[in-house]
Amino acid sequence: FASNSTEIFETVDGGASWKSTSSHPEVQDLLVSGGRVFAATYEGLRVSSDGGATWTKLGGEAYSTPFSLAATSDHVFAASKALRRAAPGDAVYALHATKGAILSQSDGHLLRSTDGGATWTEILIDGETANLSQLAVRDDKIFAIKHPGSGGVIVLMSTDDGQTFEVRGEGPS
Repeated sequence: FASNSTEIFETVDGGASWKSTSSHPEVQDLLVSGGRVFAATYEGLRVSSDGGATWTKLGGEAYSTPFSLAATSDHVFAASKALRRAAPGDAVYALHATKGAILSQSDGHLLRSTDGGATWTEILIDGETANLSQLAVRDDKIFAIKHPGSGGVIVLMSTDDGQTFEVRGEGPS
């Protein structure tokens, strides 16, 4: 599945061709989990269990403006006004999930939950606030981009659900 600002598309041949499945304004994120497709739109969180042919709105006011979706094996999370850091006013910028944890990026901080979001721990990298600009999850690995104060870029990787990160490369910005 993929989207642009007005439609959701599906491919069944690895991306060689695409067909429009539906129209939804301002799709911000898509997620396929447990045989269902989730769409975060400005109209709210939508779910389809028939490959995008029909969509049902989920939740009410709490998911009025979702912008990022992530899933663990047990839960689907929507980052919106409903999911925030413990400090008031720190909005979540992105969510990422591994098999055992959910990660939340917020105002330079990286938070990790291993209990479905009930509790959160801030992840420090080399004893400092994570301050990551990019984060991606692939299989059992988490890749991150950090911009240290001295300039340049550091590529980090975690193989333990974000508990620790190791440097995998460095370069100019």
